[in-house]
Amino acid sequence: MAAMISAIVPTYQRSHYLAETLDALISQTRPLHQIIIWDDGSTDATHDVARAAIQAAPSVVSYHRDVNGGKSRALNKAMAHARGDYIWICDDDDLSLPDAAERLGSVLDTTAVDLS
Repeated sequence: MAAMISAIVPTYQRSHYLAETLDALISQTRPLHQIIIWDDGSTDATHDVARAAIQAAPSVVSYHRDVNGGKSRALNKAMAHARGDYIWICDDDDLSLPDAAERLGSVLDTTAVDLS
């Protein structure tokens, strides 16, 4: 069985890009285990875009909002919610090819080292 991939999408005031990014992640040929949207205190339409993504993939997408603290803080907080074997950090303006998770995951699947 292939390892599970969690995607983290930190975002701040970029709702105009976010919908396309989330659509690309939801449409991967290797389905993602989870997509964590971490809103770093946006005051634009980020919440509405996240809600639409949750409706499109309710068992995969989650939305979290916090006060603005910067990208590093947002990533660290989001990591606490990640349950996948692999973490894929996607910026809110990244447009992934449909097979990106499949290609990236397959490389990790064949070269992963067991650290247990």
